[in-house]
Amino acid sequence: MITIDKIKLYIRFKGDIDGWARGAVRKKTTMTDEDWYLISDLLHGIILVEKGLASYEFEQKLISKLIDNCLDQDTVDEMKETARSHPEFY
Repeated sequence: MITIDKIKLYIRFKGDIDGWARGAVRKKTTMTDEDWYLISDLLHGIILVEKGLASYEFEQKLISKLIDNCLDQDTVDEMKETARSHPEFY
């Protein structure tokens, strides 16, 4: 499950899974590799939708994926804000 804390950790390492994996922080969190890749995938999807580069079907699947994998609406909103405010991840 994606939480705001996991998103903040992703931001802290600027989307660099290798930096996170080598750090001692990894051992102190509940973040998994799967969480990391899911956050990355969701952020990329949000960018595609917001730039108008995705089909309606893709957008609907993304919305479902966000709802199914984020803890709550605040987390979904944080994902969207992260996609908008951190273009350097892409």
